[in-house]
Amino acid sequence: MATKIGDKDITGEMVNNMTKQELKNFESRLRSKAKRHNFKTHKSKHPVYGNIYMLTDDNNEKEVSGVDLCELKEYLYTAL
Repeated sequence: MATKIGDKDITGEMVNNMTKQELKNFESRLRSKAKRHNFKTHKSKHPVYGNIYMLTDDNNEKEVSGVDLCELKEYLYTAL
């Protein structure tokens, strides 16, 4: 039986090994956490770096910009 790991303990290697559905679920959980702190998440595709994320507040001011999923997770779990 696999040990359940919380989102704050997920590593970059784990993200790289996620299936599309697991990745989608992880992104959804991070969006929900951001929303609870009144932030919106934005995802875009960079031609070299792949998916990059940004957080904005209610005034559309950038809080975090151009980060990967693990950096977004770190921000949400440490700064907020």
